Amino acid sequence: MKYRTMGRTGYKVSEIGFGAWQIGGGSWGAQSDKDSTRALAAAIEKGVNFIDTAAGYGNGKIEKIVGKFTKDVGKRIYIATKTPPLPGTWLPSLYSIAEDRYPEGYIRSNVNERLKNLDLDGDGIKIGVKLI
Repeated sequence: MKYRTMGRTGYKVSEIGFGAWQIGGGSWGAQSDKDSTRALAAAIEKGVNFIDTAAGYGNGKIEKIVGKFTKDVGKRIYIATKTPPLPGTWLPSLYSIAEDRYPEGYIRSNVNERLKNLDLDGDGIKIGVKLI
């Protein structure tokens, strides 16, 4: 596996990450937690140390699977998760005001929900907010 430094963090992240969207089932079809965990384990065994997930993937179920899995893996794993904007027009236009769709209280609450789903306490966690 090849690794790259992520931005200015100094983190050495695998060039190939594990996209976790599909392990939540839903529109991807039935998926057992056991099979999901085996897929994660196979990726980590091959050197993957970056997992991508989001609040909307399986309505938080995937974050819970990833959180439980990474507790026992015994290696440093980097997890990226994302949160949707508050309800409104999708896709937001160039003229949308970011603070209307991502007010501070909403972001704080949502980050806490992401951490809870991932079973993380926030200590040593780097949180980046990128409004696009």
